[in-house]
This record gives sequence, C-alpha cells and structure tokens, in this order.
Amino acid sequence: MKIVKVGDLILIGFFLVLGAGSGVLFWTRAGTANVCVIKSIEGVQRIVLPADTCVTLIGPVGKTVVEVKGKRVRVRESDCLNKICVRTGWISISGQMSVCAPNRVIVQITQADGVDGITR
Repeated sequence: MKIVKVGDLILIGFFLVLGAGSGVLFWTRAGTANVCVIKSIEGVQRIVLPADTCVTLIGPVGKTVVEVKGKRVRVRESDCLNKICVRTGWISISGQMSVCAPNRVIVQITQADGVDGITR
C-alpha cells in the first residue's frame, strides 16, 4: 500500500514552486524606493527615502515639524492639543500614515510608483 501517490507529489511540487515564486515577487517588490508624501494647507511635498531632513509646516493651530531620518518619518513636534500625531511615532512601511487633523497635516509613506499595495 502506497501512502504517497504520484499525483500527490506533483501537487506538492506545484505548491512549493508557487510559494517560492510568490516569495521572490514579494522580496523584489519590497526593494523599490519609498516616498514620504506630506500634505498640508501649504501644498504637497514628496521626499524620496532614504533622506535626512526636517520640514516645518504652519497650520491653523500652529507649527508642525516632520522629521525624516533614513527610511523612517515621524511628526516630531506639533502645537495641536492632543498630540496624537506625535505619539504615533516613526512610520516606515508603505501605506502607513500619521495625521495631525487640527493642523491639517498628513504624512504618508507610499511606493515611488504611487501604488500602496498590489493584490493579485
């Protein structure tokens, strides 16, 4: 009595190849450059990551300072009341964002091609 049949081996081989191919696609996709997009009432700024800079923005309730360090971005200072944007901390993955609603500032990490993610 055979426990594993030829069809089972073909099916297992198919799923191994499928898994390896998905892994290769995932890792090559992760290597593309990210862009930090800062939207405020002053306009839209795009900073290609990695970078080291600080951007000071003036909003309705005061000043917001966005710090870019390497591939990470955070709202370092804000004059808003609750400072939820400051407590969000560093963001570094495409699709993550930090928002300061009172000061009308949105900081978001996106892929350089403008796509946040791909579902296949």
